[in-house]
Amino acid sequence: MRFNFALALAVLAVAAAAAARPAAAATAGRLPEPCSGALLSDFDSDALPSLRNAFTMALLSSDAYPATLLPHASNAKYNTLVYQDTLRRRWAALGARSVEVVDDFEDNLEAHALVAASASDVFIAFRGTSTTEGWTSNVRIAPWKLASGSGAEGAPGGGLQVHSGFLASFAAVYPRVAKEVAKAMEHTVDNPGAARVFISGHSLGGAHAMLAALALADSGAKIGGVWTFAAPKAGKGDFVEAYMRRFGDVTFRWVNGLDIVPTLPPDLPGMAEPFRQLPADSTLWRTLNGRCVKASGPLLLDCPPASEAAPAEEEDAGKDGKRGKRRTKGREERCSFVMADHRLYKALASLGRCVAAEAEAAGDLCTQQLVASYMPAKSDDEGQRG
Repeated sequence: MRFNFALALAVLAVAAAAAARPAAAATAGRLPEPCSGALLSDFDSDALPSLRNAFTMALLSSDAYPATLLPHASNAKYNTLVYQDTLRRRWAALGARSVEVVDDFEDNLEAHALVAASASDVFIAFRGTSTTEGWTSNVRIAPWKLASGSGAEGAPGGGLQVHSGFLASFAAVYPRVAKEVAKAMEHTVDNPGAARVFISGHSLGGAHAMLAALALADSGAKIGGVWTFAAPKAGKGDFVEAYMRRFGDVTFRWVNGLDIVPTLPPDLPGMAEPFRQLPADSTLWRTLNGRCVKASGPLLLDCPPASEAAPAEEEDAGKDGKRGKRRTKGREERCSFVMADHRLYKALASLGRCVAAEAEAAGDLCTQQLVASYMPAKSDDEGQRG
């Protein structure tokens, strides 16, 4: 059956254009002694929902975009050797013993990942799409049957229904990701038998993160947690239920502001069963109106009431007339999503401020200065990307 994907493609193309804009690089300052800058080796697996853990995983996901570290490059055109060297030096200071970059340039499916390892654990970050061509591939939303976490089959007699575009791009990069994880387990971590794998991803990378959790667990890896930022709907009901049974307790789905991408793919006429997002009541966290919180009440909605929206966002929207905003007409409220909220640097900056506020309240000067050292650099919207 043929569907009209024009609206969804247009929205995703705008997201891709925003994601492709280079960001000014964040710089790391010198921390006072005896402060530790080791975000990875100090990762708190006993307090998975902590905002500091979310900040760490968002920072790793952000650094999966080369333009984050190379301000004069784009995510599509950059010096690979310079990017890898900059990345490794940056994360070595944050507690990584090894950092490997995994790219799929052959299939042009926008599949990219980082695999970092500390002395105790392995960390993965999947990058989102940064070109319109990549989103053109990912807008293919016919479901495929996922026989297990590590493969797909077209037979209708069983398996989990997963977004075909997301699965295809994941399949293009996963074998090398699995290889790098195995190599890190063998050569980098001190105790492979106790090592866990922590996974994150932004946008398309969030869908890849969920698929990777299934695939790596099927291969025997211990999944410690999954953090997604602005992830779209990766599969249908059976996929969501199977995923939640295995990883629902250790999954943290972050949505920034009024980002539209987590509501995609849309429900389309003629579709027997729509794609589903992970349950909001158990997985959804939000950065909204200066808060970084586990969603509850009205924050569980894709479009929270106007009283929950950030005043600054509404003011900015009114100034340029281009950004999405809320309008109330009589008793009916309509929500227009804000494409700028899809940019990862915004969620990262919000998380950084929340972590710094917690640290200030606790008298933790080291964490305050650490977060300040790795906050996204301030610039106008034209210099930022997702």
